Order: sequence, then structure tokens, then C-alpha cells
Amino acid sequence: MHTTGARPLVGGGIALGTMLFVLPISMFEVFTGTAESATIATFVLGIALLTCGVCLIVTGLLARSRDLRSQRTYESINYDTPSYTTRQGNTGARNGTGAFNVPQLSGGGCAGDIGGS
Repeated sequence: MHTTGARPLVGGGIALGTMLFVLPISMFEVFTGTAESATIATFVLGIALLTCGVCLIVTGLLARSRDLRSQRTYESINYDTPSYTTRQGNTGARNGTGAFNVPQLSGGGCAGDIGGS
């Protein structure tokens, strides 16, 4: 199933995570007035990462909410996904001849059934 808005959310999360390592130290030096040119460059990079991360997360959340508001019908379902074709090809699991064939207990009941069926 295609998840709309996942890539911007992941990209925004990575940008904000990187910003947590870049921005705090350079921001301290800029505000105390002891910053050199390289520290100012990392401060600007941290501000850019903060802005980019917030914009990507907002974009991803808006795309995701727009996708959730759209009406679903049986015609709109995409059956060409790998997970669906895998389930269709695994018919042995449903008819008892495949890898998921679990032997039943005597009487076909659950182990907790005292009375049986």
C-alpha cells in the first residue's frame, strides 16, 4: 500500500535530527558574541535545517491528511502491490498443504476447551 506523505516526513525528521547536533553550540557562540566565521556558517546551516525540516514535516502531514480524507471504493484499490500478489500466490497456507499447515489437536478444539466440541 502506498503511503502518501511518508518521504517528506522522513526527510523532515532527518533534517530536524541533524539540526539538533549542528545548531545548539553554534547558537550559543553567536549569542555570546564569541563566534568566528566557521561558527556563523554552522549557525546558518542549523537555521536552514530547522526551516527545511519543519516545512517538510508540515508538507508530509498535509499530504497524509489529504490522502485520508479521500473516499475509498473497491475500484480505487491497487491490486498490483507485491504484498497482494504474494498473498494470492500462497494458496497452500489456506488449503492446508502449505508451510502454515498446523496439526490440529484431538477433536479439533483448543487446548483450553475442557468440554470439547
